[in-house]
Parts: sequence; structure tokens; C-alpha cells
Amino acid sequence: SDGGLSQRNIHSQASGITAKSFDQFVRIRNTQLCRYKMNPNKI
Repeated sequence: SDGGLSQRNIHSQASGITAKSFDQFVRIRNTQLCRYKMNPNKI
């Protein structure tokens, strides 16, 4: 589990994406997925 995290950080740095913006992206994505699960017909 730890190895996957560090590998992801390396990939993010290589792509020029900071960990902060990645966390923000994940948070937004999770929010969208939650909305979709709660109301699938909206999309």
C-alpha cells in the first residue's frame, strides 16, 4: 500500500501535478461519484 502511494507521488511530480491539487481532484471526483450513486438519473 505504501509503495503504491510513493509511486503515485513520483508520477504526479513527473506530470507537474502537486499532491495538493491531486487531493483536490480526488475529492471532487469522489463527490461526483457520490452524487451519481445517490441520483444516477441526473447524468
